[in-house]
Amino acid sequence: MKTYYIQKEDCKDVGWAYEIEGKTYNGNLIIKVDKTIIIKGNQIVEGNQIVEGNQIVKGYQIVEGNQIVKGYQIVEGGKSILGHCKWVVYYTKSTIKIGCKTKTTSEWEEWFNSEEEFETPRNSLAFRQIYKTFRMAAIAQELDEGVI
Repeated sequence: MKTYYIQKEDCKDVGWAYEIEGKTYNGNLIIKVDKTIIIKGNQIVEGNQIVEGNQIVKGYQIVEGNQIVKGYQIVEGGKSILGHCKWVVYYTKSTIKIGCKTKTTSEWEEWFNSEEEFETPRNSLAFRQIYKTFRMAAIAQELDEGVI
């Protein structure tokens, strides 16, 4: 797997921080700068990410591997929960997206308490894993309240 490096020479200096455009990295990402880094847009890292300082992401962020941020991190657009289910689960302040379906947390709770099925049988291990990952996103929403 390829490793990408971002250093201050790769960024626009805006005084108190460095800026770069958001993009997809098909591998690991190491960000090593001496000021806060601002990602203008969405950031997707298909491997691990290490940030040597503070990071602000102006869109959403998905890191498919492990992530270490040695300062603070603010993600303004939303976050992805990588649980043990077949769908990516993504949450914002007010919604949770499972696969291609987006609902509020209370709408998902109502749906999980119903008998309706989309694609995965309710009596399967895959369905239980989807529900567990949904619960992780709902808890993360509560913990992030007022932060994102």
